Amino acid sequence: MTSNLVSQEILAMQLTGNEKGETEVGSDMLSGESKRLKTFKGDGGYDKFGFRKTLGNEVIQVIQPPKNAVLPIHRKVENGHI
Repeated sequence: MTSNLVSQEILAMQLTGNEKGETEVGSDMLSGESKRLKTFKGDGGYDKFGFRKTLGNEVIQVIQPPKNAVLPIHRKVENGHI
């Protein structure tokens, strides 16, 4: 769902099934509209590089990382590989 947080107007909404993920549907909904966005808030399901690229650098992105996210510095190194 896309809404205007000031007016609380619903701008777009789409229900999804199991055949498409959040980022794919979100990208479709925002196609051509990201220039109008100031801020995007979403859960860890939207923490994908391709989706962040769709939003662009001008949009403030408030997206929590997935619960199982690991910082690269904390990854276990084995045989010189991460």
